[in-house]
Amino acid sequence: MRHKAVPQSFRGATPPHGPALKAAARTLADRLATLTMLIIATALIVVPLGVLASGPVLSASEATASAGDRIAVVGTGFARDDEGVLTWDGDPAGVANFRVNGAGRFRVALLIPADAALGRHEIAAVVGETQEAAVFVSVGSTGPTATPTPDPTAEPATPTPTVEPVVTPTPTAEVPTPTPTAEVPTPTPTVEPVVTPTPTAEPATPTPTPTLTPAGAGPDPLTCVGYPEPRIFVESQSWWLRTPGALGTEFGHMHVGACLPYQQTIRGVIGIDVRIILHDNPGQFDYLNPVLVSNSQELSLAHDLTLHNLTCPIGTCTRWVHLDVDTGQITSDGMEEIRLRAYVDEPDGNIMHSSINTLANFQNGHPVSDLDRRAYQRGKGWYTGSGYCESDVLSNMPLGTVSGVWSPALQIVDHGAADDLPVTHHSVRLDPDFHAIPQVPGTILVDGSGPWAGSVAIDTTSLANGRHRLVLRADCDDPRGSTNSGVLVVFFTVAN
Repeated sequence: MRHKAVPQSFRGATPPHGPALKAAARTLADRLATLTMLIIATALIVVPLGVLASGPVLSASEATASAGDRIAVVGTGFARDDEGVLTWDGDPAGVANFRVNGAGRFRVALLIPADAALGRHEIAAVVGETQEAAVFVSVGSTGPTATPTPDPTAEPATPTPTVEPVVTPTPTAEVPTPTPTAEVPTPTPTVEPVVTPTPTAEPATPTPTPTLTPAGAGPDPLTCVGYPEPRIFVESQSWWLRTPGALGTEFGHMHVGACLPYQQTIRGVIGIDVRIILHDNPGQFDYLNPVLVSNSQELSLAHDLTLHNLTCPIGTCTRWVHLDVDTGQITSDGMEEIRLRAYVDEPDGNIMHSSINTLANFQNGHPVSDLDRRAYQRGKGWYTGSGYCESDVLSNMPLGTVSGVWSPALQIVDHGAADDLPVTHHSVRLDPDFHAIPQVPGTILVDGSGPWAGSVAIDTTSLANGRHRLVLRADCDDPRGSTNSGVLVVFFTVAN
């Protein structure tokens, strides 16, 4: 058996000696050297393959952000169903928890610590006591800029109203179900001091005012303090999401919001600070456009291209743009309409568009002719081939603080335009957060299939003092398998 250890040519032969022995030794040495080289070469190949093998990877939606900003952190290649924590510069307390799904992925909305120092910071994914992966994010300065600093957080939680007669709100799933209805006439706003159900969801914490640092002591574009006249922050949102159970496209949200001089007297040029938010939207922002509307005119003003080509495929991206709007360009005075319109070009070649419409009392020395068509607060979402899906507040908006019972008149209906799809689902809520992971449904006041119009009684004594949001959402299912939604958000301040 020992001969198996030597080359085949030696087996059963007379053992070599002299020159033959030396030649055999050289042959054996050559073969051993060749074998050694093959082993080394194989090792050199295997090592890089091992390095290239998939493993946990962490990425962030923003390479540079500001303290207090919210960014999306995505993990891939992790062990299924693992649970762990994201740490900030190794702090074992962690800044967010995560759970890996069946595909080895997770996504977390991470709030950068408000006291984070300028410079480079490590975000690490830790499972048990093992750091699985890390990504670096730079915290930049939030010093003075020409444009106000973006709102640091994803949408503050928004409250949900309750239908009169008072009923205890119950959170429900958002599954649109079509049932179009004719347009409902605009009711006269009334505030009925009727008893209103107390929302069961936790009251929203007052929204922190972001530190905006325009040059000088300018107005606060989120709380609306410091403008020449009283204003209220209102926002329109356009959503294009896959209809549950269907196979359509999904391109997230676009928001357009600003402090607007609702029913206030204005003249000449007024400044408007507009907040644009893209959420999970892979499209490219095109332009922002103010429009002035009277009974005889719809005057589209210059397109603002400040945010042209902005995109936000993962997470939430917030930007601010200042507009100077010359209200004297239309030729009538009285209660007229200001619209702020924004457009995004989506990857499928279609357009997402959102419009916030409000009223103001124009006084520029022209003949008075109050707007007589849909003269109320409107929030509209539009998508190519779907038309508009709209939510409205018909009663007066709360420019000051709110206390006791507030009963706004609302409508979520189809306005009958030929290219608009019917409303298939309606929802009215207080303080939801649809950007959170998982989403926060808020307090559901009204929710159901088809259109709806009516009043909700909001007992503000059941809410914490501070800022809250009333959110109206109209869903219009599209036969292509997606849902076009028009969302109107009204910020209000409770002071009991």
